[in-house]
This record gives sequence, C-alpha cells and structure tokens, in this order.
Amino acid sequence: MSSLEARVFDLADYGRVFPVEQGQSAPVGTIVEEMHAPADLIRTLYLDGEPVALAGITEMWPGVGRVWVWLEDAARGHVLSLTRIVKRELIPAAFEAGFMRLEADIAVDDTHAINWIEVLGFHHEATLKHRGHHGEGNQYLYVRFADGLS
Repeated sequence: MSSLEARVFDLADYGRVFPVEQGQSAPVGTIVEEMHAPADLIRTLYLDGEPVALAGITEMWPGVGRVWVWLEDAARGHVLSLTRIVKRELIPAAFEAGFMRLEADIAVDDTHAINWIEVLGFHHEATLKHRGHHGEGNQYLYVRFADGLS
C-alpha cells in the first residue's frame, strides 16, 4: 500500500529532482526559486517518500498572489488529497499572510484544471488573449478573494 503525506516545503527536499514537462525534470529548489514563493506558502505531496506534487502561492505584488501547481504523473491519482491540502491549508495560510486576492491562469482547453480551480472556490474573471507560451493560446483568469466575494 502506498504511503501519502503532505507537508510544508522543506529545504531538505531542495535538491530532489522533480519532473516538470514531458521527458524533462528539474530540482525542486529550481522550481521553488523560479516561482519566488516563500517556503511557508508551498506544500509538497509525497508518495512513498518521493515528492509527486508541489503547490504554492507566489506574491505578484502586495496583497495579490498567484496560485501554481506542479504534478508528476503519479500524483494524478491523488488529486483529492492535493485538493484538500490546498483548500484547507494553503489558501487559508495565504489569506492569513495578508493576501486579499489570489489568481490562477488556466489554459482555456484544460478542462481538468478548470474544474479543479472551481472546486477550490475560484471564479472566472477574464479571458486573457495570447497568454500561453510564446503568445500561443488563450487562458482564463480565475480569482478568489479573502472576503469570499467574487
């Protein structure tokens, strides 16, 4: 039986390698540095002691944060656990840290991500034209506010 646990990002995991795209991987620390997220606003999901998902919130400017998630294929069978962690721990921690607005950009054709972000209580605010990699594709901007208003 697999062992699943989640915890706040730990510097001991900094050098672990984590898949980031098809056939490519990067050390967890590189991902965290690129996202510019404080360790207390990152959660790591471990399956049998290995990191399989990272979720975090990066400050865009004071009071506004961007939600991000990295999933390894092995984590896809544990989305419910990841959802609980983000909804019960990460989002409340962001609001307690002073964020008033959280945002997430979702590709318009990524129905799984759209469904997931809506389960987390985010609402569609806008469609961002040519927002994908190299200006290709459109994205939806989803938001959630500290006061619960949409």
